[in-house]
Amino acid sequence: GYTVLFGTNSTYAIAPNILQSLSYDNDKAFAPVGLVLRSPQMLCVSPAFPVNTVPELLDHVQKHPSNEVNFASAGPGSTSHMAMELLMSIAQIRMQHVPYRGGAPALQALMSGEASVGFVDLSTALPVAKSGMLRMLAASTAERSALQPNLPTIAETVPGFQSTTDVSCFVPAGTPDPAIQRLSAAIKTAFKLPQVTKPLLEAGLILVAGTPEEFPQYFAEERAKWRKLIETQNIKLQ
Repeated sequence: GYTVLFGTNSTYAIAPNILQSLSYDNDKAFAPVGLVLRSPQMLCVSPAFPVNTVPELLDHVQKHPSNEVNFASAGPGSTSHMAMELLMSIAQIRMQHVPYRGGAPALQALMSGEASVGFVDLSTALPVAKSGMLRMLAASTAERSALQPNLPTIAETVPGFQSTTDVSCFVPAGTPDPAIQRLSAAIKTAFKLPQVTKPLLEAGLILVAGTPEEFPQYFAEERAKWRKLIETQNIKLQ
């Protein structure tokens, strides 16, 4: 009889900082069950785009006006949008943002060459890259992906960069603590089952199964990270 929500950091850590108003109180409406998993993002380029590495990308962007190189995102405030804003902020480059209505059309834009650059979750990017319709340059995580160990991280070129699509579990505020603890324990138990973990790991996901007690610190750090970026870069919804 309980309602359970799985949400990404684009909704619980980014949206409250970038939207002018919400129909709910982000700090009081939910009770966390915990951070469940992280999805690495891959910095990708269209097959026809003339770069093969992160240094080549930075050099290319620096040599061209910002409106000549565009990047696709799944929409304003999405993790693919904010990851690129973070990269541009740290590397001190600018590209033209082209927001799409979701990850699928953004991916299609990259594949067709309508957009030049973009972040794509590893599980989606890997099969497309293998088909030759997308080129992966680097991983967004602090460490290299176990599925693509030969592919560098962005941080190897741009120190301090790290971004993932995080999935967390929530219940409505006021849910009894025993129910929250039972849900948390169930997630941990599920992550011990090969039939659960195998397909997730094969998709490149990073399993966390965090606790309700660990979530507040993670949430505070994640919210502060994106709030600082949004404020310093003056990011507004288009």
